[in-house]
Amino acid sequence: MEELIRLAKLLREASELFSSKSNQELDTSDITWQQVLILEQIVQNPKTIGEISKAVEMPYSTISGLVDRLERENLVKRVRDEHDRRMIWVAPTERVSLSCSTTGNRSNSKKRASS
Repeated sequence: MEELIRLAKLLREASELFSSKSNQELDTSDITWQQVLILEQIVQNPKTIGEISKAVEMPYSTISGLVDRLERENLVKRVRDEHDRRMIWVAPTERVSLSCSTTGNRSNSKKRASS
């Protein structure tokens, strides 16, 4: 039981540290951590909203709204599949792709993309 309590305390401390660090990083930009998760999912390969939703374990409707905002900020684009027009892929824009390839670091990419 003592080990379980110790692990719970460590988990709480790690969570608080993560929150503090991520808030510091995100305070300097106009992007949320949820949007960063989406960008991280699509930076290598475009994905559908459904695929992103499963990968980040958030509801489809939430991801759709976040993608809408990222699209308005010119960070992502929706692309219809060439072979199946019903399929819509979410892909990073040139702005995000260039940032990620030059930094290789998500937090720096996020800051550059929001500039």
